[in-house]
Amino acid sequence: MNKRQNESFTNNKEQKKSKSTEISDEEDYFNYYSPFSNIDSLSDNGSLLEENNLQQGDIQENQTNNLNDKIEKEKQILSQIQVKDNIIVGMQSDDKSSFVEALLGFQFNTVESQIGTRRPLILQMINDPKAEQPICYFIKENVTTELEEQPTPVHLLEKEIKERTEKLCGNTNVSDKPIILKVNYQYCANLTIVDTPGFRKGEKDPLAEKINICVTSYIKQPNTIIVALEQSTVEWCNSQVRPIIKQYDPNFKRTVFVITKFNNRLNQFSTEQETNGYLATDNKIKDLSKVFYISLPSGYGIRNLAENDFKKRLVEVYLKDYKKLCQVGWDEKKFKLNLGFFNLKSYLEKLLNNKYISSSDTALKLLNQQVDDNNNELQKLETLLKDFNLEKIKDQTLNITNAYITNVVDALHGTTQFKNIKCGLTLKEERNDSNFKDWPNFSEQLQEKLPIINANYKLYGGAQLQRLLLEFEIVGHAQEFPVTTDEEVALSTGVCSKHTVPDYISTVTDLVQKKCIKVFKPLITKLLKRCNFVISHLFTLIYNYMMHIISKNSKNFLKHISKVSLEFLKSLIHQLKSKILDGFDSFIKVLDWNTKIDSLKEDEGIMKYDLLNPIIDNTTERVAAIIKDNDNSIFKNLMTDDFKRRNLTEENYKTIKNIAALLFARVRTMFVKCIKAHLNVFLIEPMFNTYQSYVRQSLLSLSNEELTVLLGLDITKLNLEKTNYQLQISKLLETRQLFTNFLEQVKK
Repeated sequence: MNKRQNESFTNNKEQKKSKSTEISDEEDYFNYYSPFSNIDSLSDNGSLLEENNLQQGDIQENQTNNLNDKIEKEKQILSQIQVKDNIIVGMQSDDKSSFVEALLGFQFNTVESQIGTRRPLILQMINDPKAEQPICYFIKENVTTELEEQPTPVHLLEKEIKERTEKLCGNTNVSDKPIILKVNYQYCANLTIVDTPGFRKGEKDPLAEKINICVTSYIKQPNTIIVALEQSTVEWCNSQVRPIIKQYDPNFKRTVFVITKFNNRLNQFSTEQETNGYLATDNKIKDLSKVFYISLPSGYGIRNLAENDFKKRLVEVYLKDYKKLCQVGWDEKKFKLNLGFFNLKSYLEKLLNNKYISSSDTALKLLNQQVDDNNNELQKLETLLKDFNLEKIKDQTLNITNAYITNVVDALHGTTQFKNIKCGLTLKEERNDSNFKDWPNFSEQLQEKLPIINANYKLYGGAQLQRLLLEFEIVGHAQEFPVTTDEEVALSTGVCSKHTVPDYISTVTDLVQKKCIKVFKPLITKLLKRCNFVISHLFTLIYNYMMHIISKNSKNFLKHISKVSLEFLKSLIHQLKSKILDGFDSFIKVLDWNTKIDSLKEDEGIMKYDLLNPIIDNTTERVAAIIKDNDNSIFKNLMTDDFKRRNLTEENYKTIKNIAALLFARVRTMFVKCIKAHLNVFLIEPMFNTYQSYVRQSLLSLSNEELTVLLGLDITKLNLEKTNYQLQISKLLETRQLFTNFLEQVKK
């Protein structure tokens, strides 16, 4: 120690002590220069440090700060206004996590040299004089309003944070989804802080941009307090953190600067002028009251310390810094409150408390608004209960049901009642919205040559269903006999148990049956899917239309009617599918070789008599012609000598395939007609008749209680809500009175 430093040190000692006895340097510094003469009394109840502790030399046992207690009681109210958290930012390895531990009063965090914090850690710290040991609850990851069922022991916190981080981020990534931890402890601060991942150097660092986006999403909020950490070894002119913060807080009005690892810088000071120049930030920061210089426990063996040992280490590193400054020389009067973690902690608590107090008027207005809102809701409930009438409810539900049914039936009959631009669909829109892929064997070229009528019109209801039936008819008739190989003919030709001649009639029948199943069955599936969509779309249209014209309380009942309608449709489509497939299987199983391809054209040659005034000769001639026509020519083609042997020629194969194609064409005509008939009988007709009775019956099956619940008039629930509102209002009034008293006391 040089002469000037020794004199400064001696003078400081003389100013601070009144005893004449000599003591050792270490004991002297501990007892007279520390704000904590008795280490065991350090923040025993979590209160803030008194600003004159550095000058007094005797430390009074800290008592609970009354102002903090009152503010804590009002936190539930104040949390609803725009007073935000302390956001801790800094470069990687700037001691952010260690700083968080110091605020908590115990060690737990992930302190690593590679990347450290990889998810924001939100710490809700509550100074609880009764909590002699830290009580730590994580907030559930997927339900951010609920605490975990059991607290997490301190020694498992680091492991839990690592597991939650790695589960979301893997081993190397980062995430902006925070981990939230609530801590009650008698030695922790009254603060809510966010420990963010550290900024990283290097534009090519894959994580740098992600971390920057994550951190800035917090600090750009205008009401947050930014706690900017930076290592003391970084020169003021080379700061990497300040330029980032300046983008969001240009004048540093809401930023507190914390220079960490101050002990490393202290070793470089040799003169008082040099020390004071550094502490004055080389004039880079105007408001020096917001700049703090701290050292935290570091080095070998400082992890996993017991709470009391950690507390003592915090004091020791502070004392070493203080002693070094006194040895070198510094403007203690000017910078005494900027030194050490404890002054910083005191400043942050007071800063946040002042923000709560300054926002108290807004909180009171919010309380008054909550009282008014709850009173209004209570009045509505009381009116609803008073006017409750079961007969009116039944009439109301019946009217809604009848209106819904009427709208559906009108839309099926055809109506311009609904806005087609908003409600209708073109054919292309219908296909897209129903996730409908193209019809099988109906190419784009065929679609161009066989356009669907009204394809570009926005249709709904019966008009939309009619267009679908026309579309199916065109698609059905457009199906052609699939390519058939000679091998398929050979495979379909078996032996007969009654004679030695091959049964080529059975060959043709087998080929046609298989080709019909392959071609026509997929059309049935496609058609039913589209029918379901068209009618479901109609139900949705009616539901949306009525939602705008019925009362708010009736909307749940309307949802019920819509649900019942969809249940009916589901049952109807299932029944329709069963009927169609049964009918299809019937006329495919036993083929009618006498089916005409174009009966109307052939009948024109027969029906040349007065159909309204027929005579007996007309009837005789027509029936005889039909019976004669049953001697089918295509059947005769298979009865020639060429087909009485097993060895078929190429021409024989072609003849069999031609006959099969002709029979397929006859089945095709019958198939289209059969499907259309089934749709009319088992879909359209029930929608006009059975549907109405089904929906009305569902209404009658509802109990009185179910009806009232659907209309939002569950009497038991309403009475419970009334009681809850009354209790809530009572609590709000009590809280308002307490808060009003609190404001009056504070403003004195």
